[in-house]
Amino acid sequence: MAYLGARKRTTRQASSQAVNRRRSEGGPRAWFASIDWNSVRFRTVAVLFFVVWGALWVRAGYVQLWEGPFLAERARRQHMAAETVAMPRGMITDRNGHILARSVECCSVYANPSIITDIEATATALAGVLGRPVDQIKPLLEKKRSFVWIARRVDDATAEAIRQADLTGVELSREFERIYPYRQVAGQLLGFVGMDGKGLEGIERSFDEQLGGLSVRQAVRRDASGREFYVNSNYEAQPAEDVHLTLDLQVQSIAEEEISKAVTEFGAKWGGVLVVDVAAGDVLAWAQFPFFNPNSYNQYRPSEYRNRLAQDALEPGSTFKPFLIASALQEGVVTRDTTFNCE
Repeated sequence: MAYLGARKRTTRQASSQAVNRRRSEGGPRAWFASIDWNSVRFRTVAVLFFVVWGALWVRAGYVQLWEGPFLAERARRQHMAAETVAMPRGMITDRNGHILARSVECCSVYANPSIITDIEATATALAGVLGRPVDQIKPLLEKKRSFVWIARRVDDATAEAIRQADLTGVELSREFERIYPYRQVAGQLLGFVGMDGKGLEGIERSFDEQLGGLSVRQAVRRDASGREFYVNSNYEAQPAEDVHLTLDLQVQSIAEEEISKAVTEFGAKWGGVLVVDVAAGDVLAWAQFPFFNPNSYNQYRPSEYRNRLAQDALEPGSTFKPFLIASALQEGVVTRDTTFNCE
């Protein structure tokens, strides 16, 4: 065995010496021809494979161990969001159950500019559906934000058109719009609700806690397009309460008709009237002129929707004298023939 091993070594050494001798005798061309290129290619590919494989492992370790917490928090912010689940506001009714104010469901349009790739095309499509100039919509889509309002409380046809357009980064959000079926009837008394669903004037503001209910913030998971697909909430929003007024819709309508006639006839700037059931203390009518329609509150000045019967200090003056004399006559203190010295 030792003899065979020594013979093999001797053969390899002789072969190597012969190759070196041919290389030295034949020059560079012979040297290149004597190289085993299959072996070179195999070794080169093997080295590159292990280098790339090692680089991938190093990169993976860097991302997982070094930048892992930062990237995990960034992903959580992108895919998880907290949103407020609002319930529709409670209704306002008169003493007979007639609805003076109620909430109806509607849709609003919002966008996530960070995932919109073609801003020009998206702005053009939205402008065509919403009937607004492109110059008004495009700056909204160019903002460096993840949420912007495009249009609040659109009608059903517009919402369906937005849904059918299926624009990347543009979604619909459910909201509630406040409706006053009888328009200007008791407008100053009822007040109105702002764009964020909060009562700003009148009964809407005074009883905002009862009418608005209790909103709940919940965790919402969204996909890459910003669409909601998972909700994690252990709480339910508290339903709002209705507010029932002592107002009588029929008496209110008559009072408003009469006060409008009186103000117009005498050329006054303002007029108000209260109709009260004295025995029960119920206010049956609370009318003011000029009228105020809370459905389009943003078209009025503050002086027009101000509830002056409740907020202004009115000097009674001689208006108390009939009540004083009536009480004196009822108690028998004076008679219809009693005279008074007014000097």
